[in-house]
Amino acid sequence: MRKDVLEGVLRHIMNDIQPNYAAMAKQYNCDYRTVKRYYEAGTKGEVE
Repeated sequence: MRKDVLEGVLRHIMNDIQPNYAAMAKQYNCDYRTVKRYYEAGTKGEVE
């Protein structure tokens, strides 16, 4: 699990903002689907 991506996604969840997956993926140097997976897991409460 990538903690940097998780922190960025959790910041968006706490502020109740839908993230731009492509922009975050570029920022963290990963695929947009990875960011989306973390966001969906975070909103469902499945994050460690």
